[in-house]
Amino acid sequence: LGIRVVACLYRLDGLVQSNHEMNEYTERTPQVVLNARQALKIYAPLAQRLGLNSLKAKIEDRAFRLLYRRQYDVAQTLYTEGGPLMQALSSYLSGQITLSLRTDPVLMEQLEDLQVVSRVKEPYSFWKKLLKKRLKSRFKSADLSPRSLAITEVNDAVALRVIVKAKQSSSDETPTETRARE
Repeated sequence: LGIRVVACLYRLDGLVQSNHEMNEYTERTPQVVLNARQALKIYAPLAQRLGLNSLKAKIEDRAFRLLYRRQYDVAQTLYTEGGPLMQALSSYLSGQITLSLRTDPVLMEQLEDLQVVSRVKEPYSFWKKLLKKRLKSRFKSADLSPRSLAITEVNDAVALRVIVKAKQSSSDETPTETRARE
């Protein structure tokens, strides 16, 4: 399955490259549309389930670029404008949370290791989230201002994960019991 996911990315890279060489806005063939849709519906979720999240993001990016060119351009522009801000925010939050948790003596007494990982939502995921938000706001009010088209308007644009590794509380505690406390 992993090989098929990689092959899908390879195929999408070839399609993106050939589209770029010809003309970005020439008409897409049904085969290109089929490959891009399969990538989004089958191979991206498969890559995620296999734990290959960076591969999933690349597949979604290429397929999004092939299927929805104008939306891709808009999302990429918004991501380029707001991305550095979100990366800085991600780093800042990660550092502050790490500092806060590491200075808690009660917590650190029970942990062997602590790690805070952060990431910023990819353009395709950002675009899907933005569409949902705009759809909800359309039903609530008629005001769809340009301000709502910003990466900072997506509530979960930055994701944080705290990974802990518990210390063994006693010499007779099994590794399974220790992991259950994590």
